[in-house]
Amino acid sequence: MVTLRNRLSFVVLLLLAVSYPGTALAAGVSARVDQSVLAAGDSLRLTLTLSGDQGRMPQPDLTPLQKDFQVLGSESERNLRIINGHRESTTGLSITLMPLRTGKLTIPSLEVAGMKTTPIAIEVLPAGSPTQGGSSGPNGGNSVGDNAPSGAYFLTAEVDTKTPYVQGQVILKVRFYRAIQFTQGEIADPVIEDALVERLGEDRPFTTDIKGRTYEVLERNYAIFPQKSGPITLPGLLFQGQARIARQRGRAPQTFSPFANDPFFQNFLGHDPFANLLEPTRPVRLHSDPILLEVRPRPTTFTGPWWLPAAQVTLSDQGLSDPVHLKVGDPLTRTVGLFAKGLAATQLPEIPKPHLDGINIYPDQPVIQSQVKGKWILGEREEKWAIVPSQPGTYTLPAIEIPWWDITEDRAKVAKLPARTITVLPAAGTTPPPVAGAPSPASVLPRSTNPQVGTPPHTPVPTPSASTTPTPPALPAITTSPPPEMESIHDMLRGHHWPWVSAGLLLLWLTTLGLWWRQRSRMPPTKTRALPLSSQAPTSQPDPGLVQTACATCDPHQIAEALLHWGAQVWPHAPPRTLGALGARLDPTLAPPILERLERGLYAPHTPWDGTDFWPVLQPLLIRPQIRLEKNQPEALPSLNPTYKEKM
Repeated sequence: MVTLRNRLSFVVLLLLAVSYPGTALAAGVSARVDQSVLAAGDSLRLTLTLSGDQGRMPQPDLTPLQKDFQVLGSESERNLRIINGHRESTTGLSITLMPLRTGKLTIPSLEVAGMKTTPIAIEVLPAGSPTQGGSSGPNGGNSVGDNAPSGAYFLTAEVDTKTPYVQGQVILKVRFYRAIQFTQGEIADPVIEDALVERLGEDRPFTTDIKGRTYEVLERNYAIFPQKSGPITLPGLLFQGQARIARQRGRAPQTFSPFANDPFFQNFLGHDPFANLLEPTRPVRLHSDPILLEVRPRPTTFTGPWWLPAAQVTLSDQGLSDPVHLKVGDPLTRTVGLFAKGLAATQLPEIPKPHLDGINIYPDQPVIQSQVKGKWILGEREEKWAIVPSQPGTYTLPAIEIPWWDITEDRAKVAKLPARTITVLPAAGTTPPPVAGAPSPASVLPRSTNPQVGTPPHTPVPTPSASTTPTPPALPAITTSPPPEMESIHDMLRGHHWPWVSAGLLLLWLTTLGLWWRQRSRMPPTKTRALPLSSQAPTSQPDPGLVQTACATCDPHQIAEALLHWGAQVWPHAPPRTLGALGARLDPTLAPPILERLERGLYAPHTPWDGTDFWPVLQPLLIRPQIRLEKNQPEALPSLNPTYKEKM
């Protein structure tokens, strides 16, 4: 019982001692920093501590800090300790600050709960100075070497040339070096006024030694394209991250994260992305130095229609055979490619399209894309042209020339495709027009001097060779001499046997007539053969309703099919095989432009084609079609496999 009473008495006395206010420490406020010397881009931590039973620390006024520092964040904490019966209660506020300039700075006095802290002096060294923290390294074209910073982390930037041509490529190389662990970090892409910026490929990590210290490096490349001549400043790049705070007294940081030893989380900026949840970190912000470019203008000696400063420019040609033979109405697709090393695809000009009478060329939508190969941007522009000949003949596609400026040799060059020749033959089922100057068949055969008896049409007439050609006076004797067979017939007619010959011919004619009549009576009745096309008018007007329905679909293929079907009904014996032939029969002046619009939709499938107003324009041409054939043009033979058959 005595022992139990003694223990209860001790506990009561202890509680009274703790609760007695005279035993608590006097209230006060203090301020301290984790480092007083740091490099530009590094951050520091200002800790305010309020002792005594003040409860929660009130939020102090941080406005005086904004003159020389940027407040990145703050966090509060509360501690309670009992030492020899004395209770010590403290409330802390940790503020992360980023210096805004270099030199000697002062953290001003701050007021907390009616009390003021003592000012603290710090020193911010210029970028590149060796410190215990990090720094921004030298840049502007200088690689890391003997003058490299010796801090735990730093940022460098360099360019491959400081005097590029306007719109020419400049390589900006950025490297982040670190010798300590980072839980996170990111390099912001540059934003440059009057310049285009393209990232080149993926980031490249590697390891290097500088002044006996091992650094892990992250390298990133950008392609810069200045859009105006003169001085252009590339602003310093920004790196922001979270660096782990090293333990004091050489103690290795103790990690409580369950992912600390998981190889899946072994990334560049830290072995464990979740370690910042359990270990203290410090924000890091680094800026590289600005870089000044002197951009040269376009040389006055360059006279090309467009300006292409590149390391290499080439042209490619696909789709044309050698030689090229086509028929009227047969489409052919030609693919022309323009490639540039050191230019983005958006900088490449439109490839000049040829214009020829007798050949329609319909361009498709161009395909442009940029690729990255090594340190170069590769721009590509591909254009497809549908070539549709409308008239037979021989045509020459002119050469394609693209002038450009070689930035490696600093002189003008020309990328070129040679001229190409296309031979266009008449369409199938048509007869080519007679060649000018060629003799007619009648002029080739000799004329007989006998007005009563001429040379039979199927009797071959011998033609003397060049070596035996008689003189002009003897020419009539050769051309008018009858063959031996004709001489025997003349003898029979001059003799007394002509009555018998006449009777035999009459009997032969009557026999032939009887056989023909007998054969005709056995055959079923057939329709009367139509008159030749050159002398007949169009058949009864067919209904163009099928064409109107096709126009409502806005599908150029359905419209073309309906038009050719309608033309086959109007001209069943010689239907037009192409839209060009149909337009020539409808109206040689008005129809071709309308049907060429339809052909553009046929041979440029990726080009938007709007046919909502096509039927009102086309309808007047289909009301009274006129036959448009030359008077001396032979009648076209029907095709062996006609596209449309006339309904019987």
